[in-house]
Amino acid sequence: MNSLKSLEKPKSKNVIKPILENPFVQQNFPEIPESTSKSIRDFLLHNLQQISHYSKAKNTKGFKGGSIPVPPFYERLTLGFNPTVSQLEAQVKAFKENKELSTETTKDFIKYVLICKDDTKPQILLQHFPALTYLSSPDHYKVKLITLPKGTINQIESIIGKKITIIGMKENEMISKDFRDLMDTVSNVDVPWLRDFKFQKTRVKMLQTTMPLGKKVKAQKILKKSKNIKRST
Repeated sequence: MNSLKSLEKPKSKNVIKPILENPFVQQNFPEIPESTSKSIRDFLLHNLQQISHYSKAKNTKGFKGGSIPVPPFYERLTLGFNPTVSQLEAQVKAFKENKELSTETTKDFIKYVLICKDDTKPQILLQHFPALTYLSSPDHYKVKLITLPKGTINQIESIIGKKITIIGMKENEMISKDFRDLMDTVSNVDVPWLRDFKFQKTRVKMLQTTMPLGKKVKAQKILKKSKNIKRST
């Protein structure tokens, strides 16, 4: 005769989960002295003042292009995650097709990537930037990956009216030589495993584990109870 315990419903079920290798997890950002990082932030905030009026107007409802002239400095920036990543990916493709691009071509490429790393959550959103920056930087054109001090995101918002965690800056003469020289002191991104990389098939491992059933059953009971209450009323 079976015991009551053996007749109880299982509290979990076996599931198979795929495990993908992530090459970005252990890749570090270039280290920057705190004093250098703060000075770069101060230079950046000073230069962003040039576009503060236009950027705040652009973020307001009903903004019409052409009503306010676009500041030249604004056109040399990519503000935000998607525009910056798209431009860097375009650079990777361009350098892959032609490693010796002319200065005339690269003048519209991103030269500096400034990231509010400590203000971004989850951090996994930024883990591909060292590799992406490295691939968009051949020997004759190095893109600098620069982390800004914690709290910079709020200072940027106070100037341009929007939280921006990532800013791409193209080569331009509108910023001072001191600012460029300071950013150029930051070490180049180095990703050793990408020096002579070759594409390989993604390796997928499978992990057998269990998934609890209790929460689902409890939720079903609550839903059933609420339906019964509605019917009785």
